[in-house]
Amino acid sequence: MLGLSKDIEIAVDTVIEGLEYPIDMSMVEPDKVKTIVKAKVDSFKYGKDLIVRWQNSSSAPSDEKLKRYVKRLIKSGDLALNILREALRGKINYDDLDPSKHHLAISVKPLIHQAIVEIDASLIELRMQIDADNINLKENEFKRGYPEKFATGEFLPLKDYYKNWYDESSDSILLCPKGTKGEVLRLHNLNITLPSVPAKKDILFSKLKKEDQHWKRQDVPSGLSQDNAESYIEYIIEEFRRRREGIWFMNNGKPEYLTGTHYFALQWVKMEDNGDYMDFRYAQRDMFYFTQACIVDPRCLGELFVKSRRTGYTYQILCQLLNDGTSISNARLGMTSKTADDAAKAFSKFSYGYLNLPFFFKPIVKGAEDSKKFLEFAKPSDRSKVSKKNKDTNTDDYLNTLIDYLPTKDDAYDGQKMFRYLGDEISKWSKPHNFEKHWGQVSPTFDTGGRVVGKAFLGSTANAMNNGGREFKNIYLLSDVKKRNSITGRTPSGLYSYFLPAHKNMEEFTDKYGVCHEIVEKGSGYYNVQGEYKTIGSIQFLEAKRSSKKKESDISYNEELRAFPMTTDEAFRDELHQSLFNIERIISQMKFNDEFEVEKTLVRGNFQWKDGVKDSVVEWKPNERGRFLVSWIPPEELQNRFEIKMNHGGYSKHPLNDDLGAFGCDTYDISGTVEGVRKDGTYNEETSRASKGALHGLTSFTLGDVPSNAFFLEYVSRPKTAEMFFEDVLMACVFYGMPILAENNKPRLLYHFKNRGYRGYSVTRFDKTSNRLSPTEKELGGMPNSSEDVRQMHASAIEAYIEKFVGRNNETEEIGYMPFNFTLEDWMVFDVTNRTKFDASISSGLAIMAVNRRLYTPKEQAREVTVNLKMYKN
Repeated sequence: MLGLSKDIEIAVDTVIEGLEYPIDMSMVEPDKVKTIVKAKVDSFKYGKDLIVRWQNSSSAPSDEKLKRYVKRLIKSGDLALNILREALRGKINYDDLDPSKHHLAISVKPLIHQAIVEIDASLIELRMQIDADNINLKENEFKRGYPEKFATGEFLPLKDYYKNWYDESSDSILLCPKGTKGEVLRLHNLNITLPSVPAKKDILFSKLKKEDQHWKRQDVPSGLSQDNAESYIEYIIEEFRRRREGIWFMNNGKPEYLTGTHYFALQWVKMEDNGDYMDFRYAQRDMFYFTQACIVDPRCLGELFVKSRRTGYTYQILCQLLNDGTSISNARLGMTSKTADDAAKAFSKFSYGYLNLPFFFKPIVKGAEDSKKFLEFAKPSDRSKVSKKNKDTNTDDYLNTLIDYLPTKDDAYDGQKMFRYLGDEISKWSKPHNFEKHWGQVSPTFDTGGRVVGKAFLGSTANAMNNGGREFKNIYLLSDVKKRNSITGRTPSGLYSYFLPAHKNMEEFTDKYGVCHEIVEKGSGYYNVQGEYKTIGSIQFLEAKRSSKKKESDISYNEELRAFPMTTDEAFRDELHQSLFNIERIISQMKFNDEFEVEKTLVRGNFQWKDGVKDSVVEWKPNERGRFLVSWIPPEELQNRFEIKMNHGGYSKHPLNDDLGAFGCDTYDISGTVEGVRKDGTYNEETSRASKGALHGLTSFTLGDVPSNAFFLEYVSRPKTAEMFFEDVLMACVFYGMPILAENNKPRLLYHFKNRGYRGYSVTRFDKTSNRLSPTEKELGGMPNSSEDVRQMHASAIEAYIEKFVGRNNETEEIGYMPFNFTLEDWMVFDVTNRTKFDASISSGLAIMAVNRRLYTPKEQAREVTVNLKMYKN
């Protein structure tokens, strides 16, 4: 309608003038005060209503004019508040007032207070909307609560946070929503910068004595209810701020930062298991730090968490989903677990936490809020005649967010844009379901055209390798932060891996300050969170349990390590049915390697021909994604040493470091299989489930600078083609100048050597005399793996090596040297009756046999020869 906009503007001006009109309430008769108070409240409401009508009309004002009128409404509201507050504190002159009106004068005081609360609450909301540049004055049929306003950015808008998330100087993720920089932590290869420590007045418990400073839930105002929430709006907004920004509290004299979700979990989320709230623990503090860093980092698709029993990870992520799900609009959140029943149990814990939230954190729900299958924050259905007549189907003012769980299937959530996803116990999916395949299908839902739009949280204890554990380990290995691509910034899986050792998070050994005591000196002690006096720590307890299990059996000992791992190698240890070898020595070696970080002394890389010219000089090139892992590089004078001489029916190259060591190889003849092919058609050697090629280098007994009786090279990989593998093996042998013992029932590798002129590098079968070798064995060298005698010889070779050179020697207390944990793990579960999947054991055993081949050489036995001489008579 022409000119209507100007008419509305004049009407708004008129209403605001009435709101601003000064009144001396002390001069008003008590029976008139009530009417004036109501007029002030109604004027404010009518002013908002007219601005809304104006905003939604065809003659709507510009954004700038709208903001100007809202600011004027706020200013007039402040003036009205001053009038009302003056009336509230004004004294009643009982002497001059007609006694019959004393009651009226008294009864109007609560009305004035209620008016002040209502106007003040509206003013706070309007100010936050102005600050957030998001004005919404509309009143809804189902009253929008704080979660809806929080999610739509009417206060504390998310757009104002995490504008700076990365610090290049420390290569770290900034946890502070406002970008401040404090202490830098390193959690599982990920650098994380905490916020700067605030002023003492802004830190909880800072006024308490040091010994009394520990986490305690904050008391909720006793009078707070849904009916009087306006009176506590500042408290409510502060709680939302803490959910978004986190808080600091003093803990035994030290300031500690809690992420927003960690605070939310400790203060507000009840656990279904015991009906109580989480305690503060440092281990879980770091878990929340790591999770928040994964959320903040736009390169990351989420977190892969390797856990032991009772870490609290599932509850942590449920709290994350609860915090995010009740404060985000138009989002899909979901969960799966090892079975559909387990997923239902996880959702039940989520639902219990939601149902026990305070009213001001609960969004409007469509359907039953205690549903056991899903929770939908949306506009409730209204089939009334009035609703149908109004045809109000707009849902913009609601969260429109869905949280549910789905059965355990490979295609769960496939094709849906996911905001948050919990994959609980992913290592325990039962066949035919495969989580690795599921992740390949669901991970694209977190990525839209190269932009990360959601986060996944995957956690599990490691199941047996042949029952989900191998897939879990594959994803873990591809989630190392150190493997981030230099261009995309992403790990191969898109996730960041995190491992929490069992001894870092044991409730029995955790005190009220959240410290898990690991080792307690004799004569010392502490009180745990239950108030019990303890004289040992978590490591001492676990070591004692392990010692007892070791006495029971190797299997019991192994299961104890798997259930309560202190290292990732223990976490991914396979089930043990029966070990051929001394498991105690193997485990002690792995523990030594972990404790002294032997892995850091190893170098990964590849070999290559100098200037790309084959059969020239081989060079070593370090590369973090290389296929070779080495502990020793020979000095230059020992590299590429060979001679050409006649042998095996022709001239060929022969290694000159034969006396220093040898290689063993488990080869294959067929190139990459379909299991290793990515969706884009490229081959992924790290995740291929086909048998891999393996190569091990071992030195012999030496007196010089060469390490003695030590494995120095490990290669367990499956390049795209078999020819690439053959060339890798050849270059390693040439570089080290050492011979190789390979299985000759897969002859392509040996033909590769022979055809290139390196037949002299291939060790000829040595457990037979030369006159008993087959023509092929003479031509190519190598050993068959089909013979039972050879298999037993191979297993015995590994067994003898372990007894002599691996792990702790109980007599001397010395530790052997075997730096390759992957091979140690393979030895531990090696099955001589089913050798095909133990690539590392096959090749390492062949290396041992090659180095000690003279022990297996049959001795020529002297035979009696009877000569019958015929006597002739002359």
